[in-house]
Amino acid sequence: MGHGSQQVFIVKEGGRLDGACSKVLGLSRKSVTILLELGSVSVSTSESRLGVDVLRKLEGGVPSSAGVPIAGVPIPPESTHLLNYIAENVTFVPAKKASQKVALGDVVSVYVTESMPVEDYLQGAEAPFDVIFECEHYAVINKPAGLTVHPSSQALSQRPSSGSGGSGGSGGSSGSSGSGRPTYISPTGVAVEITLVNGIIKRFGLDVAKFIDHATTSTEGGDVVDVPLATRMGIIHRLDRDTTGVMLVGKTPDAVAKFQKMFANRELYKEYKLIGYGDPQLTYYDIDNTMERSKTDWRSMIVTPSAEKISDEEIIGYSYTSSLETDTEANTSSKAKKHARTEVKITARHGKGFCAEALIHTGRTHQVRVHMAHIGFPIIGDPLYGCNNPYNAMIQRPALHSNKLSFRDPFTGEDKIFTAPEPADFTNLWQSICAS
Repeated sequence: MGHGSQQVFIVKEGGRLDGACSKVLGLSRKSVTILLELGSVSVSTSESRLGVDVLRKLEGGVPSSAGVPIAGVPIPPESTHLLNYIAENVTFVPAKKASQKVALGDVVSVYVTESMPVEDYLQGAEAPFDVIFECEHYAVINKPAGLTVHPSSQALSQRPSSGSGGSGGSGGSSGSSGSGRPTYISPTGVAVEITLVNGIIKRFGLDVAKFIDHATTSTEGGDVVDVPLATRMGIIHRLDRDTTGVMLVGKTPDAVAKFQKMFANRELYKEYKLIGYGDPQLTYYDIDNTMERSKTDWRSMIVTPSAEKISDEEIIGYSYTSSLETDTEANTSSKAKKHARTEVKITARHGKGFCAEALIHTGRTHQVRVHMAHIGFPIIGDPLYGCNNPYNAMIQRPALHSNKLSFRDPFTGEDKIFTAPEPADFTNLWQSICAS
C-alpha cells in the first residue's frame, strides 16, 4: 500500500459526497470515485450530531448552510484534540457511491493515497489475445496464460516506481517489469504492467473518457467487484492471470451494463476444462457453499469455516453439498461471504490424474480452483491451492481452461455459444500423464 494521509472534514453545504470531497480536498471527482471504490471514504452515521458541535468549536458559532459557498470545514492535522474527539465519539460507515447525499454536520473521513492518475492505467497497448467474435457492442476473445485482466486494487492504491525501457504512453515501446511481464511507460513516466484492459482499448478503440464518465460504484453483476469500474473498462467477467480461454468484453458502457445484469441474473453460462490430481470416487460433484477471502493470506480465497466438507458417507447419490446455507442465508450472513456453486463432471482418468468439466453457476474469485481443492482433488500446477504431486512439474500454471461461454445476445435475441481450443500446455500435460 502506498503512502497516504487521513483527511477529515465537517460538511457545511449539503449535496453529493463526491462534490463535497472535491471542493474541500481539491480532488477531482474521478479521484473521489476511485477512493470510494477502494474503501477509502467513510461518513458519520445519521444518528450523530457531533459534527455540528465540532463546527461550533472551529467557527465559534452555530453554522448555517444557507447561502454559504464553503462545502465543508477541514480539521487541521495539528488539531489532535478534535480528531481524537471525533474518533472517540463518531461512528463511521464506508461510503457506497459518489452520488450519496451528505448534509450539514456530517463528518467525512478520507484516506488519500499517493496513487497514479487512473488514466495512466488506461493507455492502449498491444496485448496477446485472439478475437473469436466481434460485433459493434461486444467481442469474445481467447485469453492466453500470463495476461492479467485488469489493474488490481493493490496496484491502484500505490504509485509504482519510475521505469525504464520504452517512451511515452500508448505510443511508446514496451519494456518488462521486475516480474518479467510486459510494461509500457505511462504519461507520468512510470512503468505499468500491460493488462487485457490496455489490449482491448487498443484493439477495439474503446472510448476511455466515456467509460470513466459512466463509472459508478455498483457491484452488481459479474465477478469483478473489487476493482474500480473506471479501470475495468470493457471487462465484464474475469479469468485469473494464468487461466486461458473464452472471455466476453464490452465495447460500450451500455453493453457492459447489460451483460453484468445478465451475470447477476445467471443468464450467462461458463464452462471450464481442468486436469486434477487424485482419484475421485464419483463422476459428478455439485459443490455448493460460501467463500470468503483468507484472513491469513490475502491472495487466497477459502470455503467459509461454517461450510464444512461433509464426509463421503453423507453423500447421497451424486450430489456433493458442503453447506446447508441457502442463497439468502449465504448472502445476508456476512458481506464477506459469497455464495458459490460449481458442478464438476469427471470425463477421463489415468493413474492419479483426471480430466473434468466444470460448470460455474456463480463467478467468484478462484472459484473452480478453491472448490476442487475443497473436495480433495486440486488442479494440477496450482501454486495456491494445489499439493505436492509428481504432475506439477509438467505444467507451469494451474491446468484450468475456460472452454465455453453461452448466452442469449441482449441486442439480437440470438442464442450464442463460443468455445476456445485447449492450449498446447494443457493438452501436453494430459498426454504426459497418460504416458506416465
